[in-house]
Amino acid sequence: TVTGESNLFWDAANNYLGILTATPSEPLDVRGDVRFGSTSSPIDVFWNDTKKDLVLGASQQPGGSLDGRGMAIVRTAGVAELDLYGYVGTGTQVGLRLLKPRGGVGSETATQADDGGFIAFGGYQSGGAFLYTAAQITGRAAENWTGTAQGSYLTLDTIAIGATTLAERFRVGPSGQLGIGGATYGASGNILTSGGSGAAPSW
Repeated sequence: TVTGESNLFWDAANNYLGILTATPSEPLDVRGDVRFGSTSSPIDVFWNDTKKDLVLGASQQPGGSLDGRGMAIVRTAGVAELDLYGYVGTGTQVGLRLLKPRGGVGSETATQADDGGFIAFGGYQSGGAFLYTAAQITGRAAENWTGTAQGSYLTLDTIAIGATTLAERFRVGPSGQLGIGGATYGASGNILTSGGSGAAPSW
């Protein structure tokens, strides 16, 4: 039974283990920096409790510069950032990848038409609630995927002023078609023209 000090405290009533706290509120409650792995391992995981930084694949302890880290989720001068560094993906490319299979983990099935992932912008609205999606970039499957067919398209969605519903504004189709307000691609030889102030463009 470990109850002597807050450096390592066992709450026998709740079966909680506290590290640097004598009042653990979770099965494992750590109040401080956490490291898994060694300082030279490419799979290091660091949690800096002072700066609220989560660092993955780091080559150094948290608290220094971001140079050399494989990935970092940081708050710097009030700005939240997801930073990816170095050899992520292929060669020197850096990216954020969203995967959308069907089925559960370990029993994935093929992606179907209109399945996809998105990167969204949101914020906080009056009335005390978060708006999680105010604008987004979405990538979707344009067909049911097989080993020889993986058609896809991209959309840009926004909410109109004075409205609350997200709507598609622009689309890049599977063959490079450009759609305004959805899959309205126009025909070969059409030219996209302005409708004037406050009016929608047209082909």
